[in-house]
Amino acid sequence: RRAPTGTIAIQPSTVYQNDDVTVTIVPTDPDGDVVNIQVERSMNGGTYQTIYTVSAIPSGTTKAFMMLDVPQSSYTLRLTVTDPMGASYQTLLSFTAHELQTIGYVTHTEQWEIHRQNYNAAHPASTRGPAVFWAGERLMVSANVTNTGTATVATSVSAKLMGPDTSAGLNSANRVNWSGELWDGGFDRLADGLYTVRFTTVWSNGYVQTYDVPITIK
Repeated sequence: RRAPTGTIAIQPSTVYQNDDVTVTIVPTDPDGDVVNIQVERSMNGGTYQTIYTVSAIPSGTTKAFMMLDVPQSSYTLRLTVTDPMGASYQTLLSFTAHELQTIGYVTHTEQWEIHRQNYNAAHPASTRGPAVFWAGERLMVSANVTNTGTATVATSVSAKLMGPDTSAGLNSANRVNWSGELWDGGFDRLADGLYTVRFTTVWSNGYVQTYDVPITIK
């Protein structure tokens, strides 16, 4: 008697964190026996844990299951196919759930940037860095997010000045590079101090992430 074999595949072929991954298995037994299937998972080289088992499957039957909202990690799936005589076959499938990233930027309008540089030229002993803003400035906000090349895309990016909690949605033509502006009539009354602009990205797979940019009002 001959040992069984089997194939294991995933969809999508490129995976990002929080994606749902479909695992498809096709066992084959050259003697036409029914087989048992076991799939184990290792994350980041750790110990294997059983995540799927099914028994008495006819040779050539396609079986599938889903790994939901996968965390960022490197994965190895170990498929074991066993026939009634105890003859078995093992194969490995490795893949990575890649990180989704958002990087936010807070900059001056062109006119305020000229104003800042003129101030620095006139006050070389007390220059103002690019993250230092005058109260009342319009904050230009932009963000770059991961260009996945898959169906997983950023569906929205917003920015909020924490404290006053003034927020704005950013716009994008390509869902990768986003831009907008934060302004409120009360900005000219902001007290001097350290503030945070928080960017929030909502991804099509349900993942929500934030990125904080510190700025100084002075």
